[in-house]
Amino acid sequence: MKKWFPVGFLILLMLAALPALSETVLRTDRTEYALGEAVRVTLDAEQTFKYCRYSLLRDGQTVFSQKTNDKHREGWYLPQQPGEYVLSAAVTGTDKKKKTVSCAFTVTAAAVPVETDALYSQKDGSWADDPYGKEELEKSGCAIFTLSNALHYLGYTGAETEPAALAASYGYCLIQGGTSNVRLITQAAKDYGFFTQSALVKEEGAVADLLKDGAVFSFAIVKGHIAFACGLSEDGGKVRIVDSAPSATWERIKGGKLYRQESDGSFVALQDLSDLPGARYYLETQHYEGLSYWLDLSYVAKRGVRVMQPYWLQVRQERSVSAAQLVTFGTVVSSVRVSGQKEPILVSTLDLIWRHETDAPQAALVISKKAAILRDSGGAQVARVARGALLPVISVTDSAVCVRYEGRMGYLSPEDAQVVSVPPVSYQTGVVHINGKTTGKSNVGFRRNPLSNSTQIGYWPTGTTVYVLAEQDGYYLAEANGKRGWLLPKNVQLENENTVP
Repeated sequence: MKKWFPVGFLILLMLAALPALSETVLRTDRTEYALGEAVRVTLDAEQTFKYCRYSLLRDGQTVFSQKTNDKHREGWYLPQQPGEYVLSAAVTGTDKKKKTVSCAFTVTAAAVPVETDALYSQKDGSWADDPYGKEELEKSGCAIFTLSNALHYLGYTGAETEPAALAASYGYCLIQGGTSNVRLITQAAKDYGFFTQSALVKEEGAVADLLKDGAVFSFAIVKGHIAFACGLSEDGGKVRIVDSAPSATWERIKGGKLYRQESDGSFVALQDLSDLPGARYYLETQHYEGLSYWLDLSYVAKRGVRVMQPYWLQVRQERSVSAAQLVTFGTVVSSVRVSGQKEPILVSTLDLIWRHETDAPQAALVISKKAAILRDSGGAQVARVARGALLPVISVTDSAVCVRYEGRMGYLSPEDAQVVSVPPVSYQTGVVHINGKTTGKSNVGFRRNPLSNSTQIGYWPTGTTVYVLAEQDGYYLAEANGKRGWLLPKNVQLENENTVP
């Protein structure tokens, strides 16, 4: 025999089985905070939740009121002033029913120390009143935040490297449609003493090599937004990104994915920015905080990056050490352009200091029958290096000689490069001449080997100062202007003899 229940009773049972909108609760993790502490907000709305709009009052005055629907049940708020706060959420359920819930908290004037690192949050609400040109940092400052992150990463410190100070210094770089990033980075390079260039780097191998060499990048990660790139994954396929406003990237990215790295080193594509550990969503701005994640190297290179690199070379001058750019390299004497000076100067190679220098610095002499091919780590051709050229060595392996050429890192085949010591044990100074004449526009050729039938690989004008390193089979081994080769003694007027200490 079937038992029948009243319809009303069945409806009550069904309602009891479903989480009701009436159970919605809004709460903060504490009821009292100090300035500098972020307030964590949780909305318990269960399955009936569809969306809401958050609003906040301080001492009865509106702090913010969301204009668009928000589906986040957890978020953060960073108080800017002490006071009595009331946070509300106008909740709409899946059944179209609406309800408003509230909670209160207090912010005291006792400030707590604010941690600073190379990961700023552009959209946390704290930059709304800081000007950048005719705009505000919070709205238009992504390039400024990237510059600040980069300066800190490269070791520059001080109040002048903080975002608000940089915005005040470089407000003129804000133009219609966004920041002129080339103008910003070029001027910052002059002010802070790092290397950059006007052309974007777009080759994958070049991007990877620069990252390995300590460079970082400011680049347009998506249309209208600039972020910071500062590391390469162990497998060389991913680039670490520090993004002051990742919501902008997430909303606009096309043809690329954001990744998080697992503890085992593997990478997982994000389904949402909340997939990143510790990610905070700020209710006031409806944006995520600054976050670090990974992008494919191919995506980064395709967008093109603006290099920011510490000078790899320094020169000792009297009692100071100055950053320098290499013009020509030799085992005895090199030509450099010192930071702040227009004309290059000759210096003893012993007075050069370059990164990656070992206890026994070395040079690579190009000995190929033709110009040697310099490649990046991906195997792509970077440049053709003339026979007889001398280049500083970074490292040597069985498969390649890693060198610097025109300021960047590259790889030569071991068959094309002979590694020689810096400096030589002894040398003599001489001047190139023809029949005693050291003036005019005449050139004297030098050879690849000390043989009369050896290939001529270059020329030195008469009057050139050369450094004679050895004598063999009726030829002098000499170097000058970044090249080394063999000259006939009749074309060299020897002067002083020197021994390297």
